[in-house]
Amino acid sequence: GGATGPHDPGSIMGEAELHGTDHCFLPLDYNFYVDVPHLMQATFNFVESQGAAWEEAETLRSNGKGHLLNATIRWLREVGMLRDKPKIIHFPGTLRKPWQRWASIARGPWDELWWSAHGEMCRASAAP
Repeated sequence: GGATGPHDPGSIMGEAELHGTDHCFLPLDYNFYVDVPHLMQATFNFVESQGAAWEEAETLRSNGKGHLLNATIRWLREVGMLRDKPKIIHFPGTLRKPWQRWASIARGPWDELWWSAHGEMCRASAAP
């Protein structure tokens, strides 16, 4: 027989139990979207979760985007959606890849991390 409801996330399903509509959600640790639309959606979800009258959002916004994004990350950790530093970051879309941003002025912080990792790999590689 097949699965009839939500599956226990701590157990393993056999192939015969899977259906065409089944899918897997990876934890944010392994699928962290770093484009502006997804980061802003996470921030919006955080602010919404605090209630419409939450005044700290305005204070965080007035202190700069970094404060609000840091508060969002703390919230993602508190609710268990992010358990550790992201291990795999995702740049969705066809025009949002860090290697498309050669000029450093066009790069965001996540792009800079990618370029740093790229540079380290190139320095360590024997390939030309």
